[in-house]
Amino acid sequence: MQLGQYCASSHRTMRVLPPEIVAGFEDFRIIFGSDADALSFQSAEVQITAQRTWLRLVGQRHELQRWAPDTRLPPLDFKAPHALILEALPWVRNHICHHICRHICRHICNDLPNMAGPPDP
Repeated sequence: MQLGQYCASSHRTMRVLPPEIVAGFEDFRIIFGSDADALSFQSAEVQITAQRTWLRLVGQRHELQRWAPDTRLPPLDFKAPHALILEALPWVRNHICHHICRHICRHICNDLPNMAGPPDP
């Protein structure tokens, strides 16, 4: 009786699951138990990138994805004029104007003794 079929031709490397992949991996411990030994699992490499290791656990119906923190910094050379941004993105203009008006009105109202208008004659 055949219960399943696994095609390893699409995966570059099949190996025993490296213990360093699951070290401190709480999800692995929750799913397979705290006494699970990484060396008892076979894994197939799905994709390896600079920030992620993606392995398929053979015969387990689970995959592991281990992410490394992104150390890149965003470029700091953004030099669009504020007027262009406010014109191109009306929601930004509305949001900023709403907060500026609320802030200014609160200070003006607090500084004036009576905002009800001129006294009746």
